[in-house]
Amino acid sequence: MARSLTEKGQLCLDFIQDECPRWILHPKVVKKLGLREIGIAPNIDRWNSRGWANNTGKIMLNVELAKFRHASPYTAPRGKSDMSPVGVFVHELGHMVDFALERKFGTRITRHGSPWSILSRAARKEAITSYARTCAEEDFAETHRLYVLNPSLLEELSPERYKHMRQAYIMLFGSHNMREFLLPRKEFDKQLGKLFWQPEYV
Repeated sequence: MARSLTEKGQLCLDFIQDECPRWILHPKVVKKLGLREIGIAPNIDRWNSRGWANNTGKIMLNVELAKFRHASPYTAPRGKSDMSPVGVFVHELGHMVDFALERKFGTRITRHGSPWSILSRAARKEAITSYARTCAEEDFAETHRLYVLNPSLLEELSPERYKHMRQAYIMLFGSHNMREFLLPRKEFDKQLGKLFWQPEYV
């Protein structure tokens, strides 16, 4: 029996609750990122993309991510993007990191001519995924996904990208060790509940 849109949205939320690193939604991290809302809905834009983030603090995920189920244990198999709800959510959080750095320092880390954009262009063939090769912004978001979900693999695949991402976290949070922000599951679920938005489907 086919799942309803509401059931698919709940399934996406369940995957994020079960598999997302719990420091991601620590109140201090949420505040630094400027994260205000996480939505799960169908047809989230005219391109019907998997997800998007904007600089007003909103992340939207496509309800159809439910069919991709759990995150890959490697999160970058054969250069493919992780299309699980967790993979796309952490990718979109990468854009939020870029926006947060812009608010703090007046310029995005992915701007044209930045050290990141120069690395991204020069080492395009070594990008984490084929999608990361499209532009510096997506390279940063895909790299962020792997940095959060499998940092040792990122360091092995692209030491330079790993160093840049580590430095971005130091610039934004004062540390690259996020264990101090680890939330108990109950607190993580509470934070997610505060941020979560899903429309009522008819």
